[in-house]
Amino acid sequence: MSKKNGQLSVALFKYYITFLVVLSGIFVIAYIVVSVSLAKQVHNNKAPIYDLIRGEYNDYKDIDPSDLKKIGGYIEVLDLDKKVVYRKGELPDILKDNYTETEFIDIISRSGENAKYYVGCNSINAENGKDYIVLVRIPNEKVNVSLNIQKIPLQVGKPILFLYLKVVSIALIISLVSILGYSILTARKINKPLKMIDEALGKVLEGDYEEKLVIEGEREFVRISNTINFLIDKLKNSREENSRLEQSKTRMLIDLSHDIKTPITTIRGFSAALYEGLVDDEDKKQKYYKTIYNKSERVGELVDDLFEFVKMDSTQYILKIETVDICEFLRQIVVAYFDEIEEKKFELIVIIPEEVVNLKIDGRLFRRAVTNLIENSLKYNPEKTTLRIELKNYKRYIMIYVADNGIGIPLSIRSKVFEAFIRGDTSRGSDGGSGLGLAIANKIISNHGGEISLDPSKDEDKTIFAIRMYKDI
Repeated sequence: MSKKNGQLSVALFKYYITFLVVLSGIFVIAYIVVSVSLAKQVHNNKAPIYDLIRGEYNDYKDIDPSDLKKIGGYIEVLDLDKKVVYRKGELPDILKDNYTETEFIDIISRSGENAKYYVGCNSINAENGKDYIVLVRIPNEKVNVSLNIQKIPLQVGKPILFLYLKVVSIALIISLVSILGYSILTARKINKPLKMIDEALGKVLEGDYEEKLVIEGEREFVRISNTINFLIDKLKNSREENSRLEQSKTRMLIDLSHDIKTPITTIRGFSAALYEGLVDDEDKKQKYYKTIYNKSERVGELVDDLFEFVKMDSTQYILKIETVDICEFLRQIVVAYFDEIEEKKFELIVIIPEEVVNLKIDGRLFRRAVTNLIENSLKYNPEKTTLRIELKNYKRYIMIYVADNGIGIPLSIRSKVFEAFIRGDTSRGSDGGSGLGLAIANKIISNHGGEISLDPSKDEDKTIFAIRMYKDI
């Protein structure tokens, strides 16, 4: 990280130097523009006071002292005898009409009372042929006299030049040291959270998702840490989900091999006995044939269910949607199972409203989802169980309930009842279903955008499967 820190310090230092150069360039350009503009103004006679001081006039009567008056100054015109012949501007209370030679020298040398004025002195030759002296007086606080050291010989201006260079050099050194110090401090301040982020990402790359990144400081770094923590949580959840799916896949393969092996073993044993002529009794032979047939049907059912289960996970699996009256659709399913329900001596309760409720579904698949729930109840419950099939119509969705008061579903598997190869018979006997019926029903309903759940027991109902299907409003 020291190398990164150094690189960051250099980068920040370069940025600050660049910023300083750009800022200095802006000030220099602004200074040049102002200087050029001012020079043009003076050259175009747009600075009357400057013209007064330089003596840019031929006749004192043409002098306009209005701008001079605004800054508290005034103008006096003297003849060669030092007598005042013209006076205009912001005049003081006490003035003399003529000056002695000594007083005139005191005025132009700014001695005594004259020290409060900057005095400009020029001579003019009027049109009448007479010579006059023009005195321009400006208050000292309104005048700034500067010295152009570039025009001064080196021997005369050397102390001033050295002082100027010394001040500029010291200022430049202080500026560079300040920028360097600020760059280092800023780099250190930024480096700490960057180091923490680097370490956190390194742990993520190593597969360690347990430790969260905690940064206290600037809002931007806090936002970055929150984003990284969110990604860590997502990766952790993804890993756990992948692990769960891998375990589920392994368990499914084990269960599948067990469910196929059991009937295949029976088929192999009985067919070998028949083939080798070990069974002479005709009734026993018929029993063996029936067993072989039933077990082959069992394997076929398992393979069909597994094929349907896997097929529904494919992205190319497309539902054949049609609009049906779900009330009449459900009645037809109940009618189809009426004989089997009577054979099992179940008590049937059907609550379906006498109205048309249109729903867009894949008829074949949705029928299978509902019949899987009905068959689940018929297969695992004893005689005289009450089976309730009910449909409730709401504004935005419909609810279908398949409930019974049979043996119920053990608490140990209620949370995972819709997973593949989950059955209530923990011994996994071969007399049960494939273990895929509820998993297939769950996939069918999910692919339709609906929801299926195993609700808690209520009143006499121990097993309540609820299907929520949303209407296309």
